[in-house]
Amino acid sequence: MDVIMALVIVLFAFWFYAKTGKADLTKYIQFSYSITSLLPALVFIVLWLLQKGLDFNIVLTGLAWRIYILFQILPRAIYLWNEPSDE
Repeated sequence: MDVIMALVIVLFAFWFYAKTGKADLTKYIQFSYSITSLLPALVFIVLWLLQKGLDFNIVLTGLAWRIYILFQILPRAIYLWNEPSDE
């Protein structure tokens, strides 16, 4: 299941990049900075609350690259969410 989720995340990242290749993302990058400044702290709070049922040697590795990918595609996702469709 983890491999399938990883593949889906990477495919979505490619899709976001394909859809927003020439878009001006300046204001969306600034907005995503406010989200990305809070997200790691919130994730660590949740991990601390669930610490008895987690193996941190496994969780932190997978979580690290997933959060990195999220930070890379977040401005593009916000752009796609807010921009009106041309159809």
